[in-house]
Amino acid sequence: MPIDIASLVAQYQQIKLHLEQQSAQFAAYCKPYNEQIEQIGTTIQAAMIEQGVKSVKTDTGTAYLSTIVTPKITDKEKFLDFVLADWDKYGAMLQIGAPQKAALQEYMDENDNRLPPHVDISSFTRINIRRA
Repeated sequence: MPIDIASLVAQYQQIKLHLEQQSAQFAAYCKPYNEQIEQIGTTIQAAMIEQGVKSVKTDTGTAYLSTIVTPKITDKEKFLDFVLADWDKYGAMLQIGAPQKAALQEYMDENDNRLPPHVDISSFTRINIRRA
């Protein structure tokens, strides 16, 4: 007997809607608690900075400050020139991530669907269902 995809899509949508509604209710329930947690955290952070401490250990937990640093390249060509000018000293700063998808596809379109050297791809197919 063939699978009735239409009824499965309807069931999927019904469950998804139910979860969205329950998630919205739960988020509303959590909102004042999350705001209180945020305020407490802000107060603790301010007190720690004022007291000049980086961590405080208590019987119920440890509060500690950490600084997150996120570097950003503002001019790729100039940064690359800088690194290449003294590769032995600064080469470790250069990171190469994944190729940009559109540029990679353009390369593949121009080269009989071949990948550039030293590039590999993987893919997967997933099911997506949207509301009518």
